[in-house]
Amino acid sequence: MQRLGQRLPGNVVVRRRRQRPETVRVSLTRRRQFRPRPWMVPAAFAALIGLGALLLALPIASESREWTNGWDALFTSTSALCVTGLVRFDTAEHFSFFGEAVILVLIQLGGLGVTIYAGMLILLVGGQFGLRGRDFFGIELMGDGDRDVRRLMRRAALFMLTLEATTFLLLLPWSLTQWDPLPALWRAFFHSLSAANCAGFDLMGGTRSFTGQVEDPYPLAVMGVSTFIGALSFVTVFNLRAGMRRWTLD
Repeated sequence: MQRLGQRLPGNVVVRRRRQRPETVRVSLTRRRQFRPRPWMVPAAFAALIGLGALLLALPIASESREWTNGWDALFTSTSALCVTGLVRFDTAEHFSFFGEAVILVLIQLGGLGVTIYAGMLILLVGGQFGLRGRDFFGIELMGDGDRDVRRLMRRAALFMLTLEATTFLLLLPWSLTQWDPLPALWRAFFHSLSAANCAGFDLMGGTRSFTGQVEDPYPLAVMGVSTFIGALSFVTVFNLRAGMRRWTLD
């Protein structure tokens, strides 16, 4: 008869990392807690699109120092924030440095995604991150309260900054061979953020995008890999990493 705890030949011991216990606080008085609402994220996007369109329509945002048509500015702002890459005119030729910077900020904000905006809303009102919030975010986290939200925000920021910085450092040597130092720095920075956030905007000029680099695979490979990793998103990468570390065989 097998004794308790006896290990027989051929047996495999499967160990699972112990998870931290969760604390559920129950109050006798019902308090009203903030919950992310579906309309909040579209409202935030609409406000950012409107602000971006207003800034892009200003004379300071164009190379000609003239007002940009409101519909064109709205289209460009929407395309940048929604990271679609659709343009009405060549970005490098029509927009000034200020206009390109506005587009880049919209790209960065749009690349954060719905998950981060919902997390910001929870932090702003001091809400709690309960079981429904976990389902809303679609990510597996430990702990309780707003610590989960803050950890989520830190990991998202670290993921994006690491990806963008790596892309920038890899693109910079190639960019320095194409332009003078200052324009090269700006274009490498712009293209690294555009690639990491899957935005599709470029500053190559002449409405040619990167078709002129068809025989130069290096920048295309760097931005292609960056776009692929950025499209996976930090939520996917984090959950894949957590899944790989969950089970160990002895």
